[in-house]
Amino acid sequence: MKSNQFITQLFALIFAVLLFVVIIKNYNVLGTYYKNSGKNVSSDDHYQLDVPKNTTVKSESKKNKKKEKKLTKHEKLILSYQKADAYSIVDANSLSKKDIQKLFTISKISDDTFKRMKGKSYKDNCTIPKSNLRYIRLLHNDGHNNTRIGELVVNKSIAKTIRTIFLDLYEHQYPIEKMVLVDEYNADDNASMADNNSSSFNYRVVEGSNKLSKHSLGLAIDINPKYNPYIHTLNGKTVCSPENGAEYADRTKSFDYKIDEKDYSYQLFTKYGFTWGGNWNSVKDYQHYEHN
Repeated sequence: MKSNQFITQLFALIFAVLLFVVIIKNYNVLGTYYKNSGKNVSSDDHYQLDVPKNTTVKSESKKNKKKEKKLTKHEKLILSYQKADAYSIVDANSLSKKDIQKLFTISKISDDTFKRMKGKSYKDNCTIPKSNLRYIRLLHNDGHNNTRIGELVVNKSIAKTIRTIFLDLYEHQYPIEKMVLVDEYNADDNASMADNNSSSFNYRVVEGSNKLSKHSLGLAIDINPKYNPYIHTLNGKTVCSPENGAEYADRTKSFDYKIDEKDYSYQLFTKYGFTWGGNWNSVKDYQHYEHN
């Protein structure tokens, strides 16, 4: 009788030990799972083994990212100026020096810009690789108490210098009436000059010759051309381009937008290695600066 009782108790003890071992083993497996998943084990976690990752945490994270990307009213204003069309007016009083720097940019010729140029300033026979050109956006004082957005396409070799020059011109409130791509005039240089539009790249020959202009390389810039005309001889006659700039051919007169050797643009461009067409002997191109 006692022997049977002992055997029963022994089996009960063995069963208890085995049960304890099984529980401990399962607990370790569970702990390893949570350790690998980066969670802490709790009594409630036993019911969450098959539950998907917490979506609430993800949504909160997205909300935080959206808050981080939210722009201030001033940042939105600067962004709108960066996207605005050339010749748009800018509220200069709202701009800090840092803002102004952001609005003087150099970039490669984008697909959108090239669409504007293709078949116009960038003609089908153009031999200048697009990769040699750069698009510059900047600010300029139009001479009528407005700050406007300007744009130029120039050779990449002078792009940084051009940015420096025009930033200096703007800081000195040097007047440049208009500055949009010559493509806005269907690359018609005379039409652009007549509208007193300052521009650079245009794949064309020098007027009255078969020689490629420095504008074809993006190495020349015409500033306020209506008031600083190109005076040359064609078929024995003196020609003024543009025609409506004839009254400004007399350089002894004083008038707005006039370029001479005392002019601040002359001082800046020549400082950076440009030559001025007003100093040429055979012709006079008072609007013209070029770099070799």
